[in-house]
Amino acid sequence: MRMIQYSQRRKMARKDAIYELLKPQVTTLGYELYDVDFEKAGKKRILTVYIDRKEGISLEDCEKVSREISAFLDAADPIAETYTLQVSSPGLERKLTRLKHYRAVVGEMIDLKLFEAIDGQKQLCAVLRFVDDEKIVVQEGDAEPLTIPFKSIAKASLHFEF
Repeated sequence: MRMIQYSQRRKMARKDAIYELLKPQVTTLGYELYDVDFEKAGKKRILTVYIDRKEGISLEDCEKVSREISAFLDAADPIAETYTLQVSSPGLERKLTRLKHYRAVVGEMIDLKLFEAIDGQKQLCAVLRFVDDEKIVVQEGDAEPLTIPFKSIAKASLHFEF
């Protein structure tokens, strides 16, 4: 368990470092840097940069940002391994990984997966009612609001009804 926690912390630290490095570059281009992922896919590494803006994101936006940050990353060379760069919008069912993501969707339905069950539930779909630096408050239908510490959340995303 300790090794997994250490590995997760290292992964998050690396992800945050890449995020902070790219944020000014993406902002200068007129976009918000929503998030970054640096994942292993088979033998390959993939750096996915998620961009957003109020008007939405087009394929041309992704291509533009990809060209610009690719040149920047080649010059800065912050990643030792060989990787593939992808630029994307966060999508309709966007992941909620940062405090600002949660704050932006207060009043919306979100899907949650928890590390351990709270009130007998490990997965839930609920309205996000409140956010602060340490926890969120969600409510399923007419049930009592449920307070969930961020450290208990394994995954969270915006819920989208098809």
